[in-house]
Amino acid sequence: MTSVRCSWVLALACVGCAEGDDASGKRPDIGPDAVLLEVSTEAATDAPADAPADGGLDTGLPDAPVDTGVDSGAASDTGTDTGADTSTDTGTDAGAPWRKTITIDGTNDFSATDETFTTTSTGYSAHLTWDASALYVGTTGPDIGAGASATKWVFVYLDTDPGASTGASKTEQYKDQAATFGTGFGAEAYFAWRTDGTFSQLKKYAAGAWTTADSTSVSVARSGSFVEMRIPYTALGGTPAKLGVVTLMLNEGVGGAGQWTYAGLYAGSFTDGVYAAPSTAPTKYWLLADLAASTAPSSTLLRKP
Repeated sequence: MTSVRCSWVLALACVGCAEGDDASGKRPDIGPDAVLLEVSTEAATDAPADAPADGGLDTGLPDAPVDTGVDSGAASDTGTDTGADTSTDTGTDAGAPWRKTITIDGTNDFSATDETFTTTSTGYSAHLTWDASALYVGTTGPDIGAGASATKWVFVYLDTDPGASTGASKTEQYKDQAATFGTGFGAEAYFAWRTDGTFSQLKKYAAGAWTTADSTSVSVARSGSFVEMRIPYTALGGTPAKLGVVTLMLNEGVGGAGQWTYAGLYAGSFTDGVYAAPSTAPTKYWLLADLAASTAPSSTLLRKP
């Protein structure tokens, strides 16, 4: 700090004459009784060390911190935790929806663990999966290959609104056979493929009757004892939220002989045999294809009722 000091020394004496001389006529000298007065003025040219940066007055208190409005220690959590679980368990996984696309070329691309099922008949397997646009169904067994004939069929019955108590309560009658469906299933459509490979058809149910529909969009391919098909949702009138599925095989027989219903989806769904109309023996089980769920088709959660 730099300062300027100015000093004046005043010699003060008792002066008794107008001319500055004392009574003796002599000018007094500064004697021992003179008073020396030093007046000092100090002008500060430097700010105190703790002066505010803005040049303001120093109050003597600690400098206040500058508040930038940002708390670097605060967590940036913008989520809201309600503390309550409002989910409802529907029996299916609510993750990404299950999707699997099958190329219809006669090669079995169905997963052995997730999309393959035992049936009511030894030596026969059912296959089923879906994607966002179609249902894929397959069947493996002797009557697809070496035992194929003009009297044996693969059927896929479809319920476009499962649980709604609509649709047909039993299969369409072929020769003398027709079987009822399990609880909660009512068919709005079915696709039938004859194992000799010369005929197939799509039918829809309305007002108590089955009528033939356009089946040109349904693709079918066979190789050996395996057949697969793609049934687009557009052929059913649109994409359903859920789809009930029953698959089975039927032999019409010749002249009434050899009739048989067999190879039904899910072992234990029914006992293989002749289901003469009007039969009350049900195809007990059906599969619920939930297009919004991530559950694999083979999961027991999808076997209904």
